[in-house]
Amino acid sequence: MLKERVEDLIMTRIGLYGGSFDPIHFGHISFAVDMLEKHKLDEVWFIPAKQNPHKDCFPADASHRLNMLKIALLPTPYFIVKDDELKRASPSYTIDTIENIIASHGSDKQFFLLMGKDLLCGFEKWHRVKELIALIPILIGERSCDVELEKTIKDHDIYKALCKAKTPIRRLDINSTEIRQRLSEGLYCDHLLPEKVLDYIYKYELYSSFNF
Repeated sequence: MLKERVEDLIMTRIGLYGGSFDPIHFGHISFAVDMLEKHKLDEVWFIPAKQNPHKDCFPADASHRLNMLKIALLPTPYFIVKDDELKRASPSYTIDTIENIIASHGSDKQFFLLMGKDLLCGFEKWHRVKELIALIPILIGERSCDVELEKTIKDHDIYKALCKAKTPIRRLDINSTEIRQRLSEGLYCDHLLPEKVLDYIYKYELYSSFNF
């Protein structure tokens, strides 16, 4: 009886993984798998951004990016696509999305914000960043734990929060910009992203010209 009560109190551990996913590729998937396994997460929720506050627009519109995510993650039951951010008014601020998710889904879940090292540059300038680090634990994935936070993060509170977050993982050296460039040039891309995502890109002629 006591065991059942304890089990009832165990929170589902959810990693929140936001980004443009323009397009999603094997680097994104590898990152999510490693973070899920390293931190014993039950699920990773992929949250495509509607509009990045630091960019005018994305090369592919939201509906295409959402569809490509669903196609890529369909075989993996512990990867979930959430369109919470796409439903809100632009621009997209991470803390607004997380506050909404916690309010909507958070009664029996423990959330973690998953980030790659590339997002650390400029992190201190994120919207309401102090509230963000107080609201949700942040987990940083990188090939080694030698992330030189002291050279990147100057604020003591933010530095302290991120120091607890470093996670050594495999990182595939793939980025969406390179994929879009290769697609625009008609180069081979099967080694960079799932086959069905590539079929979708060809079907809708996405990234056919690299004018961004």
